[in-house]
Amino acid sequence: MSARAIGNGYVTLFSVAYNHAYYNADGGTCRDLTMQPTAATTELMASLGIVAVDQGIGFAVAVSAQRLPALAAWLRGGIAGSDGAWTRLTFLIASRNTAFLGITNLPLATSFAAQNLYASNLQTVMPGHSIELGQGNGMDGKALVATTGASLTVAKPATGSATLTDVSGAAVSVPAQQSASGTTYDLSSLAYGRYALTFANAAGKPIATPRGWQGPTAWLYVPQPPQSIVLLDLMLMQPAAGQGDPSAFPVTLAAGKPPAVSRVDLVMPFSARGTYWNYYVVAQGRGRSLGSDLQIGGGPAGLSFKRTSAQLPNGDAALLFAASDPLPLQQRSTVRLTLAGQRHSDNGGRDAIKLDWLPSAPPGPVWPGPRGQPLAGSSEIYVYV
Repeated sequence: MSARAIGNGYVTLFSVAYNHAYYNADGGTCRDLTMQPTAATTELMASLGIVAVDQGIGFAVAVSAQRLPALAAWLRGGIAGSDGAWTRLTFLIASRNTAFLGITNLPLATSFAAQNLYASNLQTVMPGHSIELGQGNGMDGKALVATTGASLTVAKPATGSATLTDVSGAAVSVPAQQSASGTTYDLSSLAYGRYALTFANAAGKPIATPRGWQGPTAWLYVPQPPQSIVLLDLMLMQPAAGQGDPSAFPVTLAAGKPPAVSRVDLVMPFSARGTYWNYYVVAQGRGRSLGSDLQIGGGPAGLSFKRTSAQLPNGDAALLFAASDPLPLQQRSTVRLTLAGQRHSDNGGRDAIKLDWLPSAPPGPVWPGPRGQPLAGSSEIYVYV
């Protein structure tokens, strides 16, 4: 179904826009991502008259106006198999841009084969007039959750017990094999989604985690090998008071009244990575060298460049100017740096060098940054003068 067809007899439930600070020339509009409903969600949507349309810069979810009463009955739990208030649509978001991790403010060591970002309209913030998924820092490292296939093995608590639960906190019933070291769950009968362990102490009282517990307590069950970078849950209605912001859910039910449906516009925000910009400046021509007065200027207040000598892999001699602070990667850089100094010749000649705007760091490759700074990478820029 095309995006245009949504308006023909359909009521929009959600729109989800992808926003990335790297794409400042396009107002943050990001075209790097694609969406795919999970198999269980595809089946559920078909039964409820719901469609999801990928629009390139996000996607929309709509329901047939004629099917609203059936949707309300499902959400009220009046249909066999209904999840009631916890009815959710789950989408796998993949990237078509191989440089996406490099430009995004996530740990450079992130492997989307081992971790995906998790987002849900149970957790949103409202900066200005938009509703953003996440905790206000974009889709950052705190949203990363370990991925798993259908077989999940977890350690056994030293004391007490552990129970595998879904996003509602309800225990899931799946085959499990116990061993001396832990429990292996067979998730193959479950829908793709987020699952977690809840713990109780020896007295049966809930606890956060057992003492000495190591490793994750939540997993995203996704197709293997993972092609997705985000698993997104969208709840159709607020499952309980205090669970999320009421404005983030499109359907409201009240006893004796038809369902009230309000379009919810969500933003999935990504922050741009900052990298240390390393300029390799090379004098062109045989017998040419760069003067000791060559300097990089401009940029944010407090920014400086450490100058050292370097040799490129091809044998060229270069001056390396290493930035003291990370600078943002941007589609259209707002960082203006200058280069000024002299170039020397073997015969004693000198030429003035003046570049009013040095090239900015490219989106890739991004190399590891200084030790202890997992978010900041390093960019290399080569300048021949």
